[in-house]
Amino acid sequence: MYIHLPHSLPHYFRRRFSKQLEALYLSVAMTDFALAAVVLFEPIYLYQLGFSLSHLMMYYIVVYGLYFFLVPMGGKFVARFGTGRSFILASIMLMGYYGSLWLVRGHPIFFWVAPVFFALQKMWYWPAYHSDFIQSSDQGERGKEFSGLWSLSTMAYIVGPLVGGLLIKFSGFPALFTFVGILVILANVPLLMAKTHIQPEKFSYWHALRAPFARVHIKSTLGYVGLGEELVMMVLWPVFIYLTFRDYLSIGWAVSIATLVTALFTLYIGQRVDKGKQYQTLRRGAVLTSLVWLTRTIVRGIPTVFVSDTVGRVVKNSTFVPMTSITYERALREGQVVERSVFFEQGFAIGKSLTAAGVILVLHFFASWNAIWLLTAVVSVLYLLF
Repeated sequence: MYIHLPHSLPHYFRRRFSKQLEALYLSVAMTDFALAAVVLFEPIYLYQLGFSLSHLMMYYIVVYGLYFFLVPMGGKFVARFGTGRSFILASIMLMGYYGSLWLVRGHPIFFWVAPVFFALQKMWYWPAYHSDFIQSSDQGERGKEFSGLWSLSTMAYIVGPLVGGLLIKFSGFPALFTFVGILVILANVPLLMAKTHIQPEKFSYWHALRAPFARVHIKSTLGYVGLGEELVMMVLWPVFIYLTFRDYLSIGWAVSIATLVTALFTLYIGQRVDKGKQYQTLRRGAVLTSLVWLTRTIVRGIPTVFVSDTVGRVVKNSTFVPMTSITYERALREGQVVERSVFFEQGFAIGKSLTAAGVILVLHFFASWNAIWLLTAVVSVLYLLF
């Protein structure tokens, strides 16, 4: 079975996909729609419960500290058993995660239980996701396929925040967590029906654990550390938006509109990647991302926050899409699909852990939003080293 796209869209999308890639697209769309409804509001939820910005950063140090050691285990599982079982286990862990968040309100100890479930979910999900995409995509049009997948994901994030805002406004967070859990389970159906297969490969946990620090990989690792800026984008920036807007539904509308612009621009990025301009696009994106964080030191009020959020989401994809495409090409060229996928995620984990620790230090000495934005601008420059 193939998806046939109209001839009026010849440049930005592939006209047909393999059944395996089609199943991945559908599953990612469903999963991301569920997560889009809640991820923007998670840090706001915890912040409202009385957890400080430093607590939020410690929360994610636990997540990504654990994840660094766990993700090679996820890779080893995928290398041996394939992606199907891994996706199912990831869904179970995600249910545990949102169940723990639900319980935080009455039992604060679950603030430290939830990160464990989140790390386990990531361990099962991301090595499977990357491996599945790498082996089911087409080498000549991988940029289009990934930007198409990323835009599909982004489209989910257009509607998701609105749905999340409405559910919170009229039914509260428990209803939102329940909705997300059900949809995440259903997202496994396309993958199970497609019976995806990953070519087994040899995989060593200890070799993978040391890989980010090997001399041959250190430059790539430092580039991946730049992804630490995404932690600030996903955790602290939403809290800043909330303190500006003070209304869940208004936040949902603002982020949805910003994400629509991002989705359209991401298709153009994919076209540039397939023309061999990955590094050029990545370097420009790195500079622009750093500049966006610098300009946030003067952002005040709803209109400027909205504009900054829109521009920030667009330039973010101009780094992430080419970086991911380059990673996938290296994985296929070296014949190390799972190993490279794990390495990518480890770099991600290192970057986010270090950035979270840096934010805690900044808050201790300066207690200023502007100091956080300046730190994030510096972290973004590391993309240039990739």
